[in-house]
Parts: sequence; structure tokens; C-alpha cells
Amino acid sequence: MGSEAELLVGSVVIHINRAMEDGGSDQRVYVKSDGKRFTDGKTLKLKTNSKYIIRIEVTPAKKVMDALFVNSVQQDILEIGGSKNNMFVYKAAFETNNIGVTGHSDRDTLIISAHLMGVGVVMVPIQTKYYGDEFRANSGFPLGNIVVDFEEFKDKHENVEVKITNARITTKPEKPAAEDPAPSALMKLKREKI
Repeated sequence: MGSEAELLVGSVVIHINRAMEDGGSDQRVYVKSDGKRFTDGKTLKLKTNSKYIIRIEVTPAKKVMDALFVNSVQQDILEIGGSKNNMFVYKAAFETNNIGVTGHSDRDTLIISAHLMGVGVVMVPIQTKYYGDEFRANSGFPLGNIVVDFEEFKDKHENVEVKITNARITTKPEKPAAEDPAPSALMKLKREKI
């Protein structure tokens, strides 16, 4: 048994880009501001029948991601490795081929689930609108990243409690914090033994 309590602070940072069919540089993904009309104030804009590249940075590096799901479909992940900033970086691809266009007054949810050994499943539901045309999908604010911060507390008896402390969508250029509240529906942790 451990002799002291331990607090570990970590994060999962998600970057999403659209893969180009011709093999060119990946294209930005955009976010639109929805105000208070829907659950979250921001909506991720994705194009149907497209391939997206997802890059996930897990800090600290000792927290290993052993599985990644996008909308309940397990993705093949490629471990890119650690970096100077004590993180592991993972890359995967997902497609929107079997997803229909979102109705004018509706929103869908893109669910990204990162399975972290020793932590559990960090489930990130992102309010999303799927478009069929290029023009509508490529307008708004460029997506910076999606950040989920967590704390892991281990008591002297090795009991572990994990909680998400913050979740936010950032855009480029990043808006001041006063205009960019963390959407409450984005924060969710499903605790499972791994």
C-alpha cells in the first residue's frame, strides 16, 4: 500500500482536420457560434462523405491511451510517441460516409471516447452539424482544439477518484475567456476499470 496521498493533473487535447482526397495538406475544421439556442454555445461543422484526421495529446505521458472510439466505432490508433512536454500523441482517422446532413434547426453529437489506462474512459460529446456542401462546412471560426482537463486523486489506500475539472473548445484566433465559456454538456467522465 502507498503511504501518501497523490494528486495527478492531466489533460486530453483533441485536434481534428479534414483529410484531402488528393493527398494534399489536411484542411481546417470550423466551429460556429450558436449562442443559447442549443445545449452548447458552439457547434463543430463537419462535411458528410469525408475523412477526418484526429490527433490526441495525452498528458502526462504515463497515462496511455489504449483505445479510441468515434461515435461508438473503434478506430485504429497509431502511437506517435512522447514529446518534450511529457505527453503521448496519438493519431487516427474517422469517416462521415454514413452520416446524413443535419436538419436546419437541429444539432447532432460527435462522441469521442479516449480509453486511458488507469483513468477510465474520457468521453467527449461535441455538438456537431453535418453539411453536404463544401461552402457551409468551411465557414465560421477555425477550430483550435478541444481540451479536457482531469484530476486523479489516489489516497494512501490506493483508492482512485478521477474527475473532469474543465472542458472547452478553442478557436483560432482564440477568443478571450469571458466570451468563451466551457460548455457544460462537454464535460463527462465514464469511469471504467481498464
